[in-house]
Amino acid sequence: MMEDFPATGHSPLDVYRAKVAEADVLVAIVAHRYGWVPPGATREPAQKSITWLECEEAVRQGKEVLAFLVDPTIEWPLDRREAYRITAAIEKGNATADLFAQV
Repeated sequence: MMEDFPATGHSPLDVYRAKVAEADVLVAIVAHRYGWVPPGATREPAQKSITWLECEEAVRQGKEVLAFLVDPTIEWPLDRREAYRITAAIEKGNATADLFAQV
């Protein structure tokens, strides 16, 4: 997880590329959150999360990607879903255009 990395002054994009280069295989565990979109990750048609970019980089480097996706029929806590951030902000009266763009 990126929050476990020490502050180095390197961009998160450089850090994940280096970590992917060190790996033999990339394992992605994906549930109901899109994830953090790092600065500079805007690509058409949409911004891409760090997880998405890591997977793309692994494929670019010819590495195997093992992706595990949550079963969509399994109950999942609403507050653990990406859209919950918007719902909570609307209920508190502090939803912003920036939040909508992030989510």
